[in-house]
Parts: sequence; structure tokens; C-alpha cells
Amino acid sequence: AGTALGAVDSWWQQIATATESFVAGAGVDTMLMEEDPRYLEATEYLLLLEERLKKAVRSSDDVVSAVNTMGLIVGNFGENAHILGDCEERGAKVLLGAEAGGLGQAFRQVGAAASSLRGPAEEHARQLAAAFRAPLKRGLCLVQAAKETIDLRADALLKLQTTRARCEQKRVRLETALSGGTPSAPPPATGAGGGWLERLQSVTKLAGVSSAPASVEDMQRESDAAARVQREAQERYDVIKERMATELPRLHAELEVDLNAAFASAAACLKGLAEAQAAAWEAVMPGCSQGAPLPHTPPPLPMSAA
Repeated sequence: AGTALGAVDSWWQQIATATESFVAGAGVDTMLMEEDPRYLEATEYLLLLEERLKKAVRSSDDVVSAVNTMGLIVGNFGENAHILGDCEERGAKVLLGAEAGGLGQAFRQVGAAASSLRGPAEEHARQLAAAFRAPLKRGLCLVQAAKETIDLRADALLKLQTTRARCEQKRVRLETALSGGTPSAPPPATGAGGGWLERLQSVTKLAGVSSAPASVEDMQRESDAAARVQREAQERYDVIKERMATELPRLHAELEVDLNAAFASAAACLKGLAEAQAAAWEAVMPGCSQGAPLPHTPPPLPMSAA
């Protein structure tokens, strides 16, 4: 229950901050103007990279599963081929006697070759999981952590815009009071808020009318407090901005090394599996792995609807 209440309270604070920023004029356009184009491009890059890495992780799951399943299937085929060879040899001796050929022995040789591939397939599946799939998952976690930092930066910028507006309002109010004038009400905000925003402003006006007028000392304290809050928000935003300026390039370099190594490991692992398969079948049919590759023939063109 405590966790749920805390989440609701955090959500409500975010809504309140966003509403206050909207009323103060700190909308999305203002926030984007605060940002440099390189940061926005980096944000879009991370979003796209996260999407691609999610697909790559799913594909790596399929690759590991396919290699492991292939080992099980080929191993089962080898066991059945060996049983078939024993059956064929006994049947041939009963039916043909001395004229029985070596078909049963051939079945057993094929079965032995197929059964020998189960171990390499399982081992290469483990290697793919450790050297290919795991780095992709780690890379995805790094990108998602970078996205959390981007969210923190956006939240810090939103709060900075809000504190700037508050500080400016307090400063203008104090200067007006010191000059002997009457503080003017801020112009009504216009936007997509509709009726609920107008009602919110009317309630704010009524609260201001019913409250007692503040003294100059109170206005000075409020202005100083608002300036202090703005400085703290600016410092927090600058820290996050500086951290991103150093962390994002480091993240990119680390991802580049890890992903290149992952795909290189996958290529080497699949090459080793293919060599094990070629050696197994070469023992059954000598020279089969030395044959010339088949000539490449392009697929036929689809027939036109006409």
C-alpha cells in the first residue's frame, strides 16, 4: 500500500508541475528551444537503437533456440537411424541370408554421424547464448539506462522552466511594491486548456483576493526563496546535462565494441558448427564436403497478373 501511495503522490506532483509550467508558459516549444540540436538527435538515435536492439535480442533468442533444437532433432534422427539399421540387418539376414547387403550398416553409419552432432550443437548453442545473446541484452540495458537519464534531464528542464517563471513573478511583484505601485495581475494564459483552465485561474484569483496583502518583507523572503530554488534547479539541470555530454559518447563507444564482438563471436560460432557438421558427414560420405558449390540461379520472376 505504501508503494502504491508513493507512486500516486509522485504522479500527482508531476501533473502539478506540468500544469504549473503550462500556465507559466513553459510549454514543449519552450523546452525544445532550450535544447541543442545534438541532444535532440541523440535522443532520437537512442529511441531507434532501443527498437533495433529489442529486435536483435529476439532474433538472438531464435538463433540460440534453433541451434539447440537442431541438435536435439538430429540426435533423435541418429538414434532412429541406428535402430533402423539394426532392424534392416536382422531382416536382411532372415530374408536374403548370405546375399544380404550392407544397408543396415549404412543406416548405422548415418545414425552415428547424426548422433555425433548433438553435442556440438548444444555446446555451440551455449556459446551463442553467452557470447552473442548476452552482450545484446547488456547493450539493451545500457540504452534503456541512457533513456532514463534523458527522462531525468527532461524532468529537470521542466522544473527549471517552472522555477524561472516563479522567480520572475516574485521579482516583478517585489519591484512593483518597492516602487510604490500596485502589482498587476499576469495576463490570462490562452491555450488548449479550455474551460478547466479558466476555472483554475478564477479559483486562483479568488484565493488571491481573499488573502491578506503581503508585506514588503514577506515579498522579499518569497523572492529570495524563489531565486534559491531556481539556482538549485539550474545546478541540477547543469549536472545532468554535463553528465550526458560525457556519458553518451562513452556509451556509444562501449556499445560499438560490445556489439561488434558479439556478432564476430556469432560468426565464429556458426562457422565452427558448420565445420563440425561437414566433418561428421565427411566420415559417412568421403569427399562430400569437397564438392564444387552449386551455380547461383536467381529465383524466377513472378508471373504478371495480366
